[in-house]
Amino acid sequence: MFGPLGYPEVVMILVIAMLLFGPDKIPEIAKFIGKTVRELKRNVDEAKATITSELEDAEIKKEIDIIKEDLTEAINIPGSDVYDEIKSLDKTGDDLKKEMKKFTKIDDD
Repeated sequence: MFGPLGYPEVVMILVIAMLLFGPDKIPEIAKFIGKTVRELKRNVDEAKATITSELEDAEIKKEIDIIKEDLTEAINIPGSDVYDEIKSLDKTGDDLKKEMKKFTKIDDD
C-alpha cells in the first residue's frame, strides 16, 4: 500500500510529524504533499508523451529516408520499369522541345 514502507514505518512518521508540526498542521502538509506529487506525476506523464511522440516522428523520418533511397535506386537501375518510364518521358520531352523549336523558327521567319 505504501510502497517500501510498512505500517510501523508509516505510524512512526505520523507520530514524528505530529510532534514536530502539531495535529492542526498535518492536514495542510498532507494536502501540499498530495498536490506536489500530483503535479510531478502530471509533468512526468507529459514528458513521457512528448518523448514518445518525438521518437515516433524520428522513426517515421527514418522510414521516409529509406523509401526515398529505395526509389532513387529503383529509378537509376537500367532495365527497371521506373527507369524505362523516366527515360521514355525524357525522350518525349526532348521531342517536344525539338517540335517547339521548329514552330518558333517558323514564326520568326
